[in-house]
Amino acid sequence: MRAILVIRAIYWAVGSAITTCVLMIVAFASAYIGARHEPAAAVLFTLSLCLFTASLVSFAREVRIALNQNELAAEKSDASNGRS
Repeated sequence: MRAILVIRAIYWAVGSAITTCVLMIVAFASAYIGARHEPAAAVLFTLSLCLFTASLVSFAREVRIALNQNELAAEKSDASNGRS
C-alpha cells in the first residue's frame, strides 16, 4: 500500500511538472505571435496546482501510514521487552 501511495505521489508530481512546462511553452509562444494567453495560462496553472496538491496529499497519506507502522513496531518492541 505504501509503495502505491509513493508511486501515485510521484505520478501526480510529474504531471504537475509537465503541465507547468506546457504552461511556459504556451505563454512564450503566445507572446511571440502576439496572441492572448491569459485564459489558457489560467487553466494550465490551475491544473498544475491541482496535480501538485494531489501529489502532496498522496505523499502525506504515505507518511501517516509510515509513522503509524513505526509507532506500532515500537509498542510491540516495548511490550516484548516487558516495558509499558
